[in-house]
Amino acid sequence: MKLLFKKQIKPKFMSIYIKSNDHLYLVANSFNKDNWIVETDFYNEIPLEASDKEILTKFKECLDNCNKALPLDLNDKTHLKAICKITGYKSYTRATQGIKLISIEANDNCEYIITPTEKKKGQGYLHIGEKKIICNEVDLILSIRLVIKIVSISSE
Repeated sequence: MKLLFKKQIKPKFMSIYIKSNDHLYLVANSFNKDNWIVETDFYNEIPLEASDKEILTKFKECLDNCNKALPLDLNDKTHLKAICKITGYKSYTRATQGIKLISIEANDNCEYIITPTEKKKGQGYLHIGEKKIICNEVDLILSIRLVIKIVSISSE
């Protein structure tokens, strides 16, 4: 008897950092050897006022690098995170000062889960699960733009 198993595909995760409500930094994530979701060195930068088509193109390019680009080694303190390279600061705390974050999950059903965060001093970015938006590719950029209005920094 031949058994058929559906290959389990890991979802793709992406971090979108928002700087001063004018620039988006899309950072690809991958799973490390311990199965933790970790940011990679791959990122795209795009102005928030760019067209939906331009943002979608950059989004897809970044998404294509999720689970392909090597995740950062969490034990290597000399390797800078993408947001540190983007901002020019070595410290993650300093690099993310005044920067908001959105988390995106893409699954194999062509569905996107866009989760806003709230940044709190001493706790970092906290996901606001009750305000997440689930959408398809048609509504993706509109949904991202809506979630940008929800993300917040309550204290740093």
